[in-house]
Amino acid sequence: MEEIKQEQAGELSANNDQQVSPEVQQKIESVKRSGAKKRKFLFVLTLILVLSLLGLFSWVRFSQRQITPRKVGEETEQETPETPQTSESAVEEYKTYVNEKQRFQFTYPIELNFEQLIVFSEEPTHYRVVYTGGLQETPVEKEEDLVDGYIFRVAVHDNVTTPLADLVKMKKEKFMRDCPESAEISAESSVTVHGEKGYLFTAENCKQNYIVQMVSYYGKVYEIVQVYKGDVGFKLSYKGRMDEIMGTYEFIRDKAPVDPDGLEAYTNQEYGFSFRHPHLNSTCCTISGPTGKDIAYLGTLAEMEGSTTNFKGKVNGIALFIDRNSELMSFEDYVKVQKEKLVQEYRVILSRNPKPEEEEIILDGKTAYYLRDYAWWGDAILVPMDEEFHLRVLIIAMTETEEGLFEESFDKILSTFKFLPQQ
Repeated sequence: MEEIKQEQAGELSANNDQQVSPEVQQKIESVKRSGAKKRKFLFVLTLILVLSLLGLFSWVRFSQRQITPRKVGEETEQETPETPQTSESAVEEYKTYVNEKQRFQFTYPIELNFEQLIVFSEEPTHYRVVYTGGLQETPVEKEEDLVDGYIFRVAVHDNVTTPLADLVKMKKEKFMRDCPESAEISAESSVTVHGEKGYLFTAENCKQNYIVQMVSYYGKVYEIVQVYKGDVGFKLSYKGRMDEIMGTYEFIRDKAPVDPDGLEAYTNQEYGFSFRHPHLNSTCCTISGPTGKDIAYLGTLAEMEGSTTNFKGKVNGIALFIDRNSELMSFEDYVKVQKEKLVQEYRVILSRNPKPEEEEIILDGKTAYYLRDYAWWGDAILVPMDEEFHLRVLIIAMTETEEGLFEESFDKILSTFKFLPQQ
């Protein structure tokens, strides 16, 4: 009986299929295709929502790992990064390390670990601060151990006779030898650290990332190294933190004694000379002067208040330069070449002929040349220095806002100029 019913149902279904018109069959197929498109659209929409949620979750985790230090003792309910402020309320966040013996100082966040390392002698010669991020699981004994974080290090080298430029090249060659082929090592470039000239190069993807600066000051070579490593976002943050520390780095100058006559003493031990001046500002500004591969800038003294080495307007003051005279010219030949060079520069820069005047003057027993209106930037005095190896020349550049305004102060400087005894 059941088999008879199934056969009848099959016959009925077949008859019904035969009775469907072509128009109806097209509508049925259209409905089927529309349903398939809707299912595909819902699948793509669901996939987009899942990926968006994953991206949002990753961003939240990244935000929670920011390394900006908080004030000591401050309690917050969430990890909200803060930008270091210079107000009194933020002073407790930072600490200044001062090394009078090695003549440098810098300021760093108090959450960093400060370390003194004994490398070459019985006394420390390397000084560093270390920050380690969340992925750093082992102590950072060597810079190669750094996985997540940054290191700011100052190494002081005494009794170095190799020229600074050659030291930098050798240091860079060591990086090129030790780093993998994928590392990117920059060319050396000139840099100024707290008024002292030096050199800089970078090494990226050398297991860690490095910024290396080398500066000569007070008979020592200072190697200032920034090391950092981390994921993309953290790496940039670490570099920014070290740049802030580098911005606080300073060399410690000698405190100039004040003479009974009210003049302040200036002494340069490296090149062996001194003079007195009427309390001129040594950090106020930059005065233009001679240029060239052998020229070393020693400093500025000017009648100006405030402190900004970026100011380059005209002031009443002097700037001191040393020309190393690598071509080993005699002083007479050197003066002749400089006069021709200064006149050429004057014509190019000011588009007119100078009215030069030349005068021989005596500074502490040595004959120097006072060149007036030779240089476009002001007057120049050329002073012969030591001749132990070859002649070097001290250049004193003098500028005035108006003619005669600095004449009295300049005369006091020249009348008190002394050469220091050779040691």
